[in-house]
Amino acid sequence: MGQKTAIHQGLIEVTDKLATMGLTVKILNDAIVAGEAARDMCTANDPQTAGGYDAWARATKSLREQLTADGWKRNDEGGLPVVVSPSGDLAVTVATGDENTGWTVDRNTGLPVSPRTKYAKGATTIALVTRNRMQPDFWEPDQEQVKVPDPARKTWFLLRIRDGESVRAELSLPAAVGDDGHVEEWLDRIILPPISLKPGGGILEQPSPESGDDRGIEIDVPVRRRSRQ
Repeated sequence: MGQKTAIHQGLIEVTDKLATMGLTVKILNDAIVAGEAARDMCTANDPQTAGGYDAWARATKSLREQLTADGWKRNDEGGLPVVVSPSGDLAVTVATGDENTGWTVDRNTGLPVSPRTKYAKGATTIALVTRNRMQPDFWEPDQEQVKVPDPARKTWFLLRIRDGESVRAELSLPAAVGDDGHVEEWLDRIILPPISLKPGGGILEQPSPESGDDRGIEIDVPVRRRSRQ
């Protein structure tokens, strides 16, 4: 197992942490909602994988559209679509997480939990994760595996998972990939408020594990959901 994970949660703490990165809850939520709107456009006539792919692709597109307007830059090196901050010291990519995404403790046992990516990752992601946890001066990429630019850059994952009419999400910095190729350890986790996808939208207050309520309660911070065309 790796080093201890720094966890940021609660709207004020999350907002302050994101501000140091040049990000906001709204930017991330708008990208997630755009992705879920694309998922909801799929029908039974689409391939079974279309919903998940469309949600990921549209969330990536929305995130890039919003951030490039603020001086961030698109980057697809190694086949991993990211958006890179103006300073170049951090990047964000979109990924799907498992059922522990957005939770810090198990809802039944109260024990700490940590998410994994839903899908196994390739050589580029493995190299990026290795780079995240090493000092730049000691980074020596495996040239036979993959070439990774800018050893000083940290690549964060915008993990999200659909749960009925809500989405749980977090912006987290990966630290280790398991033997099966799934990212399973994190240096930092910024737990985003769950998003309601009901008409009118809004973010949800994260419930306590003792409440027994998986969905949380709505608070008055609207998130606009795109209508179907």
